[in-house]
Amino acid sequence: MEERAKQREAEMHKNTESLRNEIVQISKAIDAIQDKIKEHTIEIASCKTNLMESETEARRINNKLANAKEASEYLAKEKEILEGELELLNESKKRAELELLKLKEINATTAKSHSINTSKEHELSLIHICRCRRYAVCRSRWSPYH
Repeated sequence: MEERAKQREAEMHKNTESLRNEIVQISKAIDAIQDKIKEHTIEIASCKTNLMESETEARRINNKLANAKEASEYLAKEKEILEGELELLNESKKRAELELLKLKEINATTAKSHSINTSKEHELSLIHICRCRRYAVCRSRWSPYH
């Protein structure tokens, strides 16, 4: 019996050593898994940060897009207004050109009628300035030298 007890004790010792080795291996595996979990946690945190930055950038881009859309609508309305004003200006220009043509016609007919009525009788003669000058007017009454 003692032998059996020794065998059992030896088996138990062997099993104990085997269990210790397994526990050490499991412990190492757990440490490796914990290290990987830490790495993944850091990666997840980095991804969350990137996601938040991307969401912020997306909001900023959406705001710019909305502003651009508003500006585009405003510019489209402004374009319509300016096109209307241009059309009015073109119409005014056409009317002014017609008025100018009428005035030119009137001017041409008036010039013809004046050229027919003008003759040498109606022309005024020019008097030379030297003949109008009076010598006495140039003298001063108070000047002793004149």
